[in-house]
Amino acid sequence: MRFNKSKRKVSHLDQDNPHYQHKLGDVRMEHSPAEKDWGVLVDGKLNRRQQCICTAQKANPILDCIKRSVASKKGEVILPLCSVLGRPHLQYCVQMWNLQYNRDVDLLECVQRRATKIIPGMEPLSYKDRLRELGLCSLGKKRQREDLSASSLSVSEGAFACKMVPFVQSTAIVTEILTMTCIAVERHQGIVHPLKMKWQYTNKRAFTMLG
Repeated sequence: MRFNKSKRKVSHLDQDNPHYQHKLGDVRMEHSPAEKDWGVLVDGKLNRRQQCICTAQKANPILDCIKRSVASKKGEVILPLCSVLGRPHLQYCVQMWNLQYNRDVDLLECVQRRATKIIPGMEPLSYKDRLRELGLCSLGKKRQREDLSASSLSVSEGAFACKMVPFVQSTAIVTEILTMTCIAVERHQGIVHPLKMKWQYTNKRAFTMLG
């Protein structure tokens, strides 16, 4: 089988990568600074900076198109359009390219900040007040809520799997129980991110007697 060697490239991931030269036969393969995988742009630094920039560049023209094309600027008209056309770009596969820096968080929040300003009467208010008036939450809090839901689902599935194990009668097993203590926060502060939760590990002996 013949390969098109001009389309074969190598991505050197991680900043400490020695950047070795790879060959396909006698042809030296070119270096690619970034590649897309499932629609997510992955670069050598693995910090998802380029993905955030591309996402903002896709979402901002959509807001401009909505602002120019729609005659009515009421909330019940603008919000569904922004949610259907613009927000999927900001949330697509976000679990894979989770944000690491505040500059990237602000870059994506700026898109939603612009969307809330399209509605008349919202310009004088601050970003938090606009979200409160429109019944929305920031993109960061929405990501935190989804991460917490995914963590709770995985823990519940693990507990269900433990119940389905066919234990032998009078067999004692040692299980490591993971206790999560979430810091209580006020309602307007949203849900705490799983990485900021206080984890307490306790080893307990669980004896299962069947029959």
